[in-house]
Amino acid sequence: MKALKTKIRGLKKSQFERLKKLTHHAKNLYNQTLWTLREAFEVTGLYFSYSQMDKAMKQVKNLEGKVNYKLLKAKVAQQTLRRLDKNFKSFFACHQDFQKNPGKYKGKPRPPKYKQDKHDNLIFDYQAFSVKGDTVLLEKGLEINLPEQLKGQKIQQIEIIPKPNCFHAVFVYEEN
Repeated sequence: MKALKTKIRGLKKSQFERLKKLTHHAKNLYNQTLWTLREAFEVTGLYFSYSQMDKAMKQVKNLEGKVNYKLLKAKVAQQTLRRLDKNFKSFFACHQDFQKNPGKYKGKPRPPKYKQDKHDNLIFDYQAFSVKGDTVLLEKGLEINLPEQLKGQKIQQIEIIPKPNCFHAVFVYEEN
């Protein structure tokens, strides 16, 4: 597996705005799930597994009365939840190691923090996009150009990274 990071060029204004909205929804889903997990952990002392988290977040509404999970493609929302699950598992592993070897750390490990930026990364796995010739179709009306060196390669994942005035894409692919 290899990765190629590139700046996304040639977006129409509507596509740029749509990507901004999607990355904002991803941030909201991450923070809402984190808040829900923290509240549940304080009350029950138990951590929700990824599958429990996925099931719960399909029903939790935001302040506008919409479900953040459903504002994104299901596969993209699942990747956001998987990333949070991975962050929590890493925290728990560090916390257990800290109990055994406190001298190994500068301070006590802390749980994952809320996203402060307005936007968060979007991760599209191979089932969430399609490649049509020279373009990658992320969703209807939202397509990005495929870099020349990736034509003919099998793309496994695309991560959209929001920057202040642009977006970058990381293409993870298998070399042929």
